[in-house]
Amino acid sequence: MHNYGQFGVSTLDHFFSKVLRGFARELDLPMKYDIDVDEVRAVEVAVDKLYDSLSSDKQLKTWLEDFAFSKMDADKGWDIDRNLKELGKDLFKENFRKGIGQRKVSLVALLSSY
Repeated sequence: MHNYGQFGVSTLDHFFSKVLRGFARELDLPMKYDIDVDEVRAVEVAVDKLYDSLSSDKQLKTWLEDFAFSKMDADKGWDIDRNLKELGKDLFKENFRKGIGQRKVSLVALLSSY
């Protein structure tokens, strides 16, 4: 084999970390950063970004308004923040990932269960 000295074995996490560091500039990440796997914080940031995108995504805004109104009609309150965060937490669970891979799941149906 040629260039055998450049051959390396690493964990999947280390490999992705290396790839991510290679794209740090393109992703507007600081050159020195830490990878955080805090699922609760990740869900909170994702929900915040979802709310930030409402001004540019009219379909998403309409869908969230309809969802909030359906919650009010069911006497479950208008605040869908908790529902979105609970769904986000479920997305990290292995059973959810397996289930979504086996069948097409409607986001509306999922949120209706919360």
